[in-house]
Amino acid sequence: MTVDACGFFQTLGDSVVTGPTLTNVNDFRAILIGLAMVHGGWRFMRPVGSAPMNYSDWVGGELGRWRNGMPILRRIIFLWLLRGWMLYSKLWLRCSYVTIK
Repeated sequence: MTVDACGFFQTLGDSVVTGPTLTNVNDFRAILIGLAMVHGGWRFMRPVGSAPMNYSDWVGGELGRWRNGMPILRRIIFLWLLRGWMLYSKLWLRCSYVTIK
């Protein structure tokens, strides 16, 4: 059985062809992390289809508590530093962000 995703992605127009194998399998990896400027203020990115966040989610909700063993403020600082490292390193690839308004 042959598993070939190239034809599927080429049909969609989403094909990414990279590397020595000229395929889109295991040759390309991107990490999308960032903030978006929305209506004059910074807002964190959310996955497509997720519900909008309320102020109570930040203050007393799940995001205000420990998450994955790290408080939310430390996670924000870590992600901001990681973003800066990626922007200035030679490993950074041009990626686009998806924002939900």
